[in-house]
Amino acid sequence: MAENKVDNIMLAVPKNHRLFRRKNILAADLLEENFISLNALWSLEQMIQKACSRKGFAPNVLIRVDNPDLLRRLLVEKIGLAFVPEKTWGKSFSRGEFDLRPVADLSIKRYVYVVWKEGFVRENVRECIHCIEDFFSESIS
Repeated sequence: MAENKVDNIMLAVPKNHRLFRRKNILAADLLEENFISLNALWSLEQMIQKACSRKGFAPNVLIRVDNPDLLRRLLVEKIGLAFVPEKTWGKSFSRGEFDLRPVADLSIKRYVYVVWKEGFVRENVRECIHCIEDFFSESIS
């Protein structure tokens, strides 16, 4: 069996940034902004760059980092903006230091797949599958 769940890629906007209070952010609003990103070895970063390129938008990346924790610390220091996964990084990643906002005309999604062989699933694995399903079913407020 297999299931996929959608994880929207959102714009991380630090508090006190000029876009923080904006309800509707467009790709054109980001042309003069500086970005922090993961390095190109991360498939997540490759996916974000391809999606931006298809839209004709190239983020001005100031710093590329090799781990999400460093990216988070640079966001908190207001070095720039970043694109991050809403569900898998979400609230625990932002810790209230910045908000995750959609870019109205730039939809970036990734799919998280859970695959298992039916009939070979132990109870603890089934519980894990349900936890993953619940995680992706909950909305982030």
